[in-house]
Amino acid sequence: LIISELFNNALDHGLLDLDSASKNTVGGFELYMHQRSERLARLAQGHIALGFHIHEVEGQGVLDIEVADSGAGFDYEKLNREGALAEDDTRPHGRGIALVRNLCAEVVFSGVGNRVWARYLL
Repeated sequence: LIISELFNNALDHGLLDLDSASKNTVGGFELYMHQRSERLARLAQGHIALGFHIHEVEGQGVLDIEVADSGAGFDYEKLNREGALAEDDTRPHGRGIALVRNLCAEVVFSGVGNRVWARYLL
């Protein structure tokens, strides 16, 4: 679930430059998925790198997950300040990162917002 959410965010927002806010309108989810399909079919370049490191910290099993994409990134500091990455069950988007944050011990965005590192305790 964690890897799926992080990968899909990198694909949808990093490589395909989709805006989840379109899901807020009537028929918005269908429009979003249509745009996703079209942009994916036209995608000519870009990459998503996945990294995994399993180790122990003070006797606790840990899985570190890193996902980086070649997209333009986003202002993750602004979203953190505004609480947009907080859990909000009323929005039709944005719950994935909140879920990842709830499942992981740490989630850190870096770079220009095109890199995320998450620590999952095993």
